[in-house]
Amino acid sequence: MSLMTAIPPDYDSDPERWRSWKSPRDAHDMLSAELRGPVLDIGCGEGRLASLLDARTPWIGVDSSPTQLQSNPYRPVVLADMRSLPFRDGSFAEVAHLWCLYHVDDPVVAIGEAARVLRPGGRY
Repeated sequence: MSLMTAIPPDYDSDPERWRSWKSPRDAHDMLSAELRGPVLDIGCGEGRLASLLDARTPWIGVDSSPTQLQSNPYRPVVLADMRSLPFRDGSFAEVAHLWCLYHVDDPVVAIGEAARVLRPGGRY
């Protein structure tokens, strides 16, 4: 899977889709309807994405900060570097990097790792 095939073809077809998140509840409803899991939340921090998901959506958080992971009430979480993820190829239906790529010198490496663990046809 290349980086470009990991991006859904309709990503930019409906800008209103992203503007519709007026509140955390709106985001929760949209994400719960769309995400089936398992979801890999790279740079999960204190669990903002997990807090927006339906509790039945399989989720795994990854962060390189033990402090952030300790403050995250959602489980499971894994202490790992986003540039070298400890998961098999094609393990996840959805992968997210939210507000974290600026922490690495070469984000292309981190995005490549995300693409590696994303299933064929998965969403990034």
